[in-house]
Amino acid sequence: MKRLSSLTVSILFATLLIIPLTARGDNVALNKPTTLSGYFNYQYSPPSYDGASASSLVDSVYLDEGNYWAQNTVFWSPYFQGGQGEQYITIDLLGSYIITGLSVQADENDRYLLSYLDSSTSIWIPIWTVPSNYDDSSISTGGMSTRSETLGVPINTTMLRFEGVYSDGQVFSDNYFSVSEIQAYGPSTAVPEPTTMFLLGSGLIGLAGYGRKKFFKK
Repeated sequence: MKRLSSLTVSILFATLLIIPLTARGDNVALNKPTTLSGYFNYQYSPPSYDGASASSLVDSVYLDEGNYWAQNTVFWSPYFQGGQGEQYITIDLLGSYIITGLSVQADENDRYLLSYLDSSTSIWIPIWTVPSNYDDSSISTGGMSTRSETLGVPINTTMLRFEGVYSDGQVFSDNYFSVSEIQAYGPSTAVPEPTTMFLLGSGLIGLAGYGRKKFFKK
């Protein structure tokens, strides 16, 4: 039994290092830097409109389902004065993360697009078209509504981008967009850079070799 102790310690140590890299289910977008690009929260909107800050989109707090679309939300529209250019929201994850699922609380009667940044090409790649609830009238809430998606193929990225899908005359879409929460799920530990992975792999191989040497020496 004593002869196995060094090898066992090596295996346990390697396991403890690997577990954080494979854990799942955490919101990796929580409190990450979020930027509004374009014209948001129209300043001359009616008193009933109350725009929220960019940081509120990643605070892990959902509003009540059916909340008024322009109350405590980030809202925008090409119909607002100054709102004809590009309007999108970016979330900097401050590291490279594997993402397996997404959740958004947004106005129910429009579609939205979530994309991720491909670091190798610096191109935004669509990963989820958030559906309008009017695609299914049975789940209509009449305001803010939460939709979730499990990705068939996980993605690895450092940034996310959220924007409205403009509809030219499409039924059940008014092009008045709003969002109150964006979440991305995956392992809570950032994916190490290639150099770090090489050093980690080398260390694990060394530990395994040391344990094997001690095993046969005994």
